[in-house]
Amino acid sequence: MSILKLSATFCILSALAFSFSLKAGEDLAASSRISAIRKKLRQQNEEIIKKRIEQVRLEEELRLERRLKAALTGNMHRSGPKKKKRQVDRIKWQQSAAQKLTTTAAKEKSKLIKRIKVIPYAGVANFSAENESYEAKINTGVNVELELSPRLAVGAGVDYSALDREDTLSAVQAPLNGFQQINQVEEFGYKRINLNVNAKYFFLQGKRIRPFVGAALGFNRSTVKFDQKATEVANPFAFNPGTPNQLNEVNSSNMTGSAIIGAEMALNKSIGVNLNLKYTKALSNGYQEHSEVVSKTTADGFSRNLNYDEQRLNKVGFELEDASVASINAGLIIRF
Repeated sequence: MSILKLSATFCILSALAFSFSLKAGEDLAASSRISAIRKKLRQQNEEIIKKRIEQVRLEEELRLERRLKAALTGNMHRSGPKKKKRQVDRIKWQQSAAQKLTTTAAKEKSKLIKRIKVIPYAGVANFSAENESYEAKINTGVNVELELSPRLAVGAGVDYSALDREDTLSAVQAPLNGFQQINQVEEFGYKRINLNVNAKYFFLQGKRIRPFVGAALGFNRSTVKFDQKATEVANPFAFNPGTPNQLNEVNSSNMTGSAIIGAEMALNKSIGVNLNLKYTKALSNGYQEHSEVVSKTTADGFSRNLNYDEQRLNKVGFELEDASVASINAGLIIRF
């Protein structure tokens, strides 16, 4: 029995050993297969990399070959006959130059058009004389400007101003019933046309709002006339101790200088607005403040002033022409 048991045990152990050996063999075979697959993949990757490197090298060689061919072809053209060389170069140069000049001319024309501005304007003006100040009933004009650069503009303009002035005169009259004081009003109309040249300097460029300072030199033509006279001419004590049918208006010419400060605001490329404050002072005066009296003695023994009206007009005109003028103006900018 013991021998049988030992035999059975040996058989069992042999079977187990054989199964373990089979399993170990299978594990070794799987490991070998994995190693073989890895080696094959590594070889494939190396071949792919080598092929890619070779492809890049070939592309670079082809690109270099094309460049060399193009360069050699150009040299061959340049080394050809002189007649052919001059003909090809001349045709290409003429076409290029014509196209460039046309483009430049169009740009310059566009810039020049946008630099021209017409500015009609209107505002209020105050004439400050030695003793009184007068408000203009009309103050308007137009200015044409050319921008020489983004900061500098020059222009020429014309403006028109008109105002009314009243003087109340007191005089002593001697009627039959005794002396008495009477008051009458003299009314004057003053008109002035100013032709000027001007310049502006802009502090900012390329902005929507551009503040500026400027100056102007003007030539004035003005007229002062009676709208209503003091009509008493009966005796030397009255308003107008002269003769009727004298001058009703006198004219004058003078020069003025102006200082300007303001700003321009662009609404779009063609339209904008202009606001400015302008101060004007006379540089000369064409009226006679103290004109010579021309008189004669009448049969009743009184001296008659023959140019009383002219004296009055000259005095009023001198005061208004010598007055300082401050004006505030608003205008519309139109670009062409």
